[in-house]
Amino acid sequence: MDENNPAYDVSVLPDDIFTYCGDKFFQLVHTLVGNNIVDILKIQSINSTQSFINTKDVLAIFQLDCPDLLQIKERLCFKLSNGNFIIKIGIKSSLKYLTAIFKLKQ
Repeated sequence: MDENNPAYDVSVLPDDIFTYCGDKFFQLVHTLVGNNIVDILKIQSINSTQSFINTKDVLAIFQLDCPDLLQIKERLCFKLSNGNFIIKIGIKSSLKYLTAIFKLKQ
């Protein structure tokens, strides 16, 4: 993570961000990176800033072969001809950004 990257502007975060949970947390995430990331977090019950920071790989869920995940996979991934899914780069970039600014704020 490049702390000098101007894209990582922690001034967009409120000072009390580490107290955010539930709807307040999801609204902040929606504002910063959009509803697709909110959906990824909600389906995993990652509902607070602390929970997000402590999750090693938020995208690991896409490696699971689970019928409950098919709808979100079809929306946020490319399905290959062999049936595998590849996560869209915009999803990865958004999570990288969110992780970076939360950790810098910490």
